[in-house]
Amino acid sequence: GIIDDDRVDASNLQRQVLFVTNDVGAAKTEVGAHALTTMNPDIRIETKQTRLDARNAAELLRGADIVIDGSDSFTTRFEINAACHHAGVVLVSGAVGPSKGSIRVHNPPPIGKALFTSATSRNRRFIASSRPGSWAARLFACEKSFVRL
Repeated sequence: GIIDDDRVDASNLQRQVLFVTNDVGAAKTEVGAHALTTMNPDIRIETKQTRLDARNAAELLRGADIVIDGSDSFTTRFEINAACHHAGVVLVSGAVGPSKGSIRVHNPPPIGKALFTSATSRNRRFIASSRPGSWAARLFACEKSFVRL
């Protein structure tokens, strides 16, 4: 499934490859599901057009075997991490920045800020001091789409 409360925005098209210009303004969940089922008509995708947060994370991720997190918010990343940790679900965390990207697979996922402990000490300082919109936050930014398989 795909969980997201956002709509396609033209400013994100360069990094959100499921979407095209004609999709601007449409719900990311519906457009994403359509694009993926067009590529593979044998799959079925459930969509939830809602924001994942601490109150609903456990329920929204219940039954998942693996969670792919591409959120652009550290708060959301930590909430997904905690829900996966407590449920024993594999967490794949992906992010892109201005000139690089990263992907991490956690099985089982660590809890809380331990999610980023494999970063270099220099990067840990940036991450620890990051705030929304800062260089470190943007480094780990990615589209706000959550995929539940």
